[in-house]
Amino acid sequence: FANTSGVLTFDGINWTLIRTGLPVKSLAIDTSDNTIYVGLKGDIGRLVNDEVGAYKYESLADKIPEDCNKFSDIWHIEVIPKGDIVFTATSALFLYHKRDNDSINVIPTKTGFGGFFRADGRSFVVVSTVGVKEIKDGKLVDADYLIDAGSNQVIYIGEKGGRL
Repeated sequence: FANTSGVLTFDGINWTLIRTGLPVKSLAIDTSDNTIYVGLKGDIGRLVNDEVGAYKYESLADKIPEDCNKFSDIWHIEVIPKGDIVFTATSALFLYHKRDNDSINVIPTKTGFGGFFRADGRSFVVVSTVGVKEIKDGKLVDADYLIDAGSNQVIYIGEKGGRL
């Protein structure tokens, strides 16, 4: 859980507030190592254990290129199975490569990002006024089709659109 003061944890008896300094807008857990990622108003980070084992907030903002570090709410965080974490703001995607080189690359947009979803092991984002794009190798590429696992249908998103 989270609120405008920070992240709340519950040990079965007590609630603890982990202060972040900024309003928390989104959370995600990487179940491979139980890291909790935090999206805030103008910052991204994670919870880490301090020297006594208590959680504390650690900003990842120092990994963001200086010309891309002005953004508003991180409204969605997605843990990609290959080890990347995608923080989504309206103006940019921040791809945190935690296993690769502990760096962040930024994919900006002038029109805004909408929904984020995964299908068939692939990651997609809606780019306002452009359409659906796939996140592949740290870049946005045209999404030619999706596989809808729930109905076993392929949805074509090319020029003609529709279901196949």
